[in-house]
Amino acid sequence: MGGATVPVTASCAWIRWVAGAPTRCFTRCSAGMRACNLSKRLIVEKTEGNPFFMEEIVRALVEQGVLVRNGAIRLTKALTEIHVPPTVHGILASRIDALPASEKGLLQTLAVIGKDFPLNLVRHLAAIPDDRLEPMLKGLQGGEFIYEQPASGEPEYTFKHALTQEVAYNSILTERRRLLHERTGEAIEELFKERIDDHLAELAHHYRRSANTRKAAEYLFRAGDQTAARSAYPEAVTQLSSALEFLKQLPDDAERARQELSVQSLLGRNLSVVKSWAAAEVETAFARARELCAQIRDPALTFRPLFGQCATRIWKLELHSALELADELLAAAEDAKGPAMLLCGNSVRGVVLLQLGELVPANEHLEKALAVFDLRQPLSAELEVSRLFSFLALHWALYGLGYPDRAWARSREMLQVAQRSSNPLILAYGSCLAAESNLMRGDGTAAQKYAKEAMALAEEMGIVVCSAMATTYHGGSLIAQGRIEEGIAGMRRGLSAWRASGGMPHARDFCRLASGLGGIGQPLEGLEVVEEGLASVAKTGAQWGSPSLHDVKGELLLVQNPSDVANAELCFRTAIEIARPQSARTEELRATMSLARLLNKQGRRDEARAMLAEIYGWFTEGFDTADLKDAKALLDELSR
Repeated sequence: MGGATVPVTASCAWIRWVAGAPTRCFTRCSAGMRACNLSKRLIVEKTEGNPFFMEEIVRALVEQGVLVRNGAIRLTKALTEIHVPPTVHGILASRIDALPASEKGLLQTLAVIGKDFPLNLVRHLAAIPDDRLEPMLKGLQGGEFIYEQPASGEPEYTFKHALTQEVAYNSILTERRRLLHERTGEAIEELFKERIDDHLAELAHHYRRSANTRKAAEYLFRAGDQTAARSAYPEAVTQLSSALEFLKQLPDDAERARQELSVQSLLGRNLSVVKSWAAAEVETAFARARELCAQIRDPALTFRPLFGQCATRIWKLELHSALELADELLAAAEDAKGPAMLLCGNSVRGVVLLQLGELVPANEHLEKALAVFDLRQPLSAELEVSRLFSFLALHWALYGLGYPDRAWARSREMLQVAQRSSNPLILAYGSCLAAESNLMRGDGTAAQKYAKEAMALAEEMGIVVCSAMATTYHGGSLIAQGRIEEGIAGMRRGLSAWRASGGMPHARDFCRLASGLGGIGQPLEGLEVVEEGLASVAKTGAQWGSPSLHDVKGELLLVQNPSDVANAELCFRTAIEIARPQSARTEELRATMSLARLLNKQGRRDEARAMLAEIYGWFTEGFDTADLKDAKALLDELSR
């Protein structure tokens, strides 16, 4: 085993410490010095200076009687007669094999328990009387295989080195090892039955290495659920995937089907965090869960698979399919009267309707979703994220409907809900969604702050969806601050990540990017982005934000060619015609301002003033927002 070469004085120090010889034996006794030098040469050659290997080889030589101390250090054999295993594994194996049978068996049992082990568990598992167990533990301590750790209550022990545990563990025959793992799991269940949740990972570890397949699947699922609650999503995916492998070995009965349904549903949810909602593995997990739902016919168990499939469709903007699933989920929720299902059912239905451009019914469902639980009531991470997205979608709906103050109030509530949590997933999404709401309000500085927070958390935790969204919003925030070229580059990175995750960008993102390109004198490229957005609307039916695409297109046409008045006017009027049936008052106002400026340049001031005054007069709040300030300034100009 390799390692840095240790100086001669260091190797002598190991021998001096292990053999217990007084320092004077080495400094004053020529025989001791000769033995020390011979031993030193042997040890350094064999170990290549690796400290742990050196320590173990010296111990082995002392235990074998090759290296002895009798006032001075001496070798009992010539160097040519000493056979030392070539690796530290070999040294440890020889030392373990040389133990008395009872101590070797105990050490192997301890290796199965783990690196650390409490005395009460050892007693329960070893079934050895204390008057025999304690001397055996002391013997293993004396050989420095294990040592006692400071503990306030029952004594606890640990292996001196992980390698010692590994070698002892590997020395056990496979069948005996499986039996010991199962017995360890049973002992933990018995000893800690009042707080079994504190030991789920240990139980999963032991039963997966035993012959008890059913318990392996059970504890891997429970451990995965617990791990996900701690936001360790990749580890949870590993545990849940292992649970599925064990379930395949069980008889195909109702109990197994119910277990698999729970595992697949939770696995799909965790995969959506580490991969994305549109990942093939996510769709596979939820599709299998739906198959199992059809077998089991338990409405309460349909919640996660239905919600998961709906979220997948929303992320990919497969809106008509998403609406069917949302209707099914909401119907099941109303039948079961389950609060969690009602929150999620109303939330996804509201989000889908919003994307379809049906702002009024979307607003109604989103308000219902947020009314299910008291906002002061903490929820599970899964439900809390659904509640945060309900807040953001409601902010979008209210802002679009022409109620910016109410929208902003909901946005502040959303941030308060997120910030009171210590869960990094909730904090990441809370900051991400706060960035978007500030961006819509026109506050690029605040949007940038929240986007940076979200990007850092998403990167640290590997949350693919949140990272793509936050990067896009960060780019948009830079554009809003006038740092247009930086912002364009950031938005392109975000939208690229969005597409790579299987998601479809929204119309508002195309609009921000296209406007930025127009702002740096690249209207042709901006128009290409607008056309990409319009093609997405035609393909997906995602009409929300489509009025703004036409509005931005008209502005870009004028930047490209100021005399292209007819086509620009057509774009502005198209935007107004699309916005009115949606009740999208804010987008109607923006498009009307664009049209009014164009008409004013053509000398049609009265027409421009009349149409702008009509839509501006509809608003009853939000007069401090950028949109309404711009509209008032333009009205005043037209009135002069």
